[in-house]
Amino acid sequence: MSSTDTLLLPFIDTYGLAPPLDKSLEITNSRPSTGANFLDLIPDEVCDYIMQFLGPKDLLVCGQVCTLMNYFSFQKHLWKTLCHNCWRGKVVNDITKMLYSEEQDWRELYFKSIIDGRRQEATQKDLEGTYWCYTSKVKGYYTGEMKFGKENYKSVQCFGYGRYAVDVGVWRLLEDGRTIIRRGTLSFPTLKIERRSDWGWSAEHAYTNFFCVTDTIN
Repeated sequence: MSSTDTLLLPFIDTYGLAPPLDKSLEITNSRPSTGANFLDLIPDEVCDYIMQFLGPKDLLVCGQVCTLMNYFSFQKHLWKTLCHNCWRGKVVNDITKMLYSEEQDWRELYFKSIIDGRRQEATQKDLEGTYWCYTSKVKGYYTGEMKFGKENYKSVQCFGYGRYAVDVGVWRLLEDGRTIIRRGTLSFPTLKIERRSDWGWSAEHAYTNFFCVTDTIN
């Protein structure tokens, strides 16, 4: 998480997704007038150009100044760019299709993605949307791959929440969201799940390292 994202956390923790906005500053479809204000003399192109250099925290602050600043600081293309920058190099699942949505609320999505990126408990959706490779700690090299999910795959098939049919035994994600067990095989240790800095997941036990190989946004 970048220093800019860290600065946003007090806003998120205190106000939710964004600071509350006065009704008089709500966004309109056209440029609002501020009356006898020097900002009215600045061309739209110049205001928009200046806003492109601001980070998410500064845009939120500018949006509270006046109606005109609110209009420019909440432009969709500004927050879409911030989302792209925030997600660069991050592991993504469903978020990919949102990149091409014209109706997406990019400002809201930006904050939601940061909050979700801090989550440490895995869900069934996280497992199903990820291909896992694994390496042997003893041999020290790549040994194979697997997938926890509903899609057809040669060695793993999901047949219920948190329960997975495999060649031997049953995979199950425990309620703590951090542990996977393989039922029916007493010699197979539990897997401990951890969140990576790129928002991906990794899991390991005494003998094997598992890591997700889902695509990242470049």
